[in-house]
Amino acid sequence: MERLLRYVATVYDANCVILHCFYCEVPRKDGSACLVQEDDALTPLVRAITQKLVDSGRRIKTIRIIMNQVSDPLLASVVRRRVNDSGLRKKMGLAHLERFPSDLELQILEKCKKTARRLKAKSWFDIEDFQPEQPKLDALRSFYKQVPSDPALRGRLSPHRNPMPDTADLDLRIYSKSSGLPILTNDSHFTAFAPELAALGHVAEIVPLTSVKL
Repeated sequence: MERLLRYVATVYDANCVILHCFYCEVPRKDGSACLVQEDDALTPLVRAITQKLVDSGRRIKTIRIIMNQVSDPLLASVVRRRVNDSGLRKKMGLAHLERFPSDLELQILEKCKKTARRLKAKSWFDIEDFQPEQPKLDALRSFYKQVPSDPALRGRLSPHRNPMPDTADLDLRIYSKSSGLPILTNDSHFTAFAPELAALGHVAEIVPLTSVKL
């Protein structure tokens, strides 16, 4: 946590925004409340980090292209994936092959969308309009293009992942460097190459979510 508190603000990627927003209670079959979150370990961690940052007078920032990714269709996809998880289904009291109630799935989605809207309105949450300079974007893409052919780098990503991040995540790295602020993330596209990205001047700092001790 100390790493983040050295800065006046922390930059969240799309994963951290979604982890923060996917947190709600819905009724089980027996009527009792069940807490549903995107990840039972990472969601409470992100929300605790957010609270500590806010309590310490720090700000949380992201860029508009990242928030545009946190769209209703993406949230719907995340919710659909989560409600098909066997652990959650058991927690909800559903039988092995019992279908997750569509009204509860919709209720979870609507609560996530509401939390996302509320987050955007928070006084401590900033969405920055940012357009990276093309030479910086080209240099960053050049780094990722070399990953598959570099023995020291290629083994750090799953072979099933495209080594090239999407444009929004590339922009976020450049925003980090431009603003001098750290990125909080659990995305391996960021964390697997954190030392190299910082050394080459592509980011200010990358802080892996799971490395943060409260």
